[in-house]
Amino acid sequence: MSASSMHFVGGSRRAWRDVSQTRRCPVCGSDSWCQVGTGEAEGVTLCKRVASDRHKVNDEGVDYWVHGARTKRVDPGPRPCVPNNVSLDSIHRTPITQRTQVYDRLLDMLELTDAHRRGLEARGLPLALIQHARYRSLPVDWRKRQEIAHELVDAFGAVAGGVPGIVPARDRDGHPIAGRWTLAGLAGLLIPVRFRAQIYALKIRRDDDSSGRFAKAPRYSALSSTGAGGVGAEVTSHCPSWVQCKGAPLLRVTEGELKADVASALSGVPTISVPGIGQYKRAFEIVHIARPALVEVVFDHDENPKTLGRANAYAEALVRDLRAAGYPAVRRVIDGSEGKGIDDVLLHRARAGKVAA
Repeated sequence: MSASSMHFVGGSRRAWRDVSQTRRCPVCGSDSWCQVGTGEAEGVTLCKRVASDRHKVNDEGVDYWVHGARTKRVDPGPRPCVPNNVSLDSIHRTPITQRTQVYDRLLDMLELTDAHRRGLEARGLPLALIQHARYRSLPVDWRKRQEIAHELVDAFGAVAGGVPGIVPARDRDGHPIAGRWTLAGLAGLLIPVRFRAQIYALKIRRDDDSSGRFAKAPRYSALSSTGAGGVGAEVTSHCPSWVQCKGAPLLRVTEGELKADVASALSGVPTISVPGIGQYKRAFEIVHIARPALVEVVFDHDENPKTLGRANAYAEALVRDLRAAGYPAVRRVIDGSEGKGIDDVLLHRARAGKVAA
């Protein structure tokens, strides 16, 4: 869809325009991929990078998330009250070096619960790699969240306000509390998203809430400040912290940071991940640096034919693009008999080997 094209929904006067360098996405700040609403859809953004609780897939099979009101924007009222003279009105995402420092300090202050550790070990990750990757648990306790957020603001000042996930605290009615900070996001496992030895973002694998208010929320989401009018998480490819990709004889590409970590640990094959199959081209962020002898592309199997068709199409497209760029590439197909993803397959085979032994 071109920047001037219009798409009407359900006969209404809702239309969408592509973002551009002069009209960036108000959610993630990008100048491409996302769309903003016009007419009756004014105030609504279709962001293809930052998750919300309203997940959709367009006709081309690309994932996107709806942000904002469903109808024309109304006066939102005053901006959140932000303590310590940090203004969300003019804030931009903190540069990666400082962001990594803040996230490192945040991980220092958090712990990994026994339940999350056992879950990671059940996936096939040894304790040494769990500790090396620095997985942590984002707590439910709002007091603990505020305590940690205030330590970060005290340590880093205004820099902390541009780090996705550090937001003004609110009261029970949703009003900001002057002088109070907290951490955003649903309680769950925190997964550092790493690239070039930096922490670009933190992903949350939310705890099971099958019967609660967040039962329909995405299982994985990025730690973000967009809900408070702040910055969204940066979207990038991921390379496990202990993996050496450069010059690898074989480099595997899959979807999802935790899956890449597990597959690397179980197979010894350096495995990187893209944040979603629709963003398969982000694999080049690492491939161009690693320059491996061979690239293997393996996306998940799915029982839904439409979802599987999209995964197959994107995998094949990535293989073609890799070959066109001069990288030998092959595709590996998972048939579902040993699990959905490459991590499931490798764990199944590892367990079978132990039983046989």
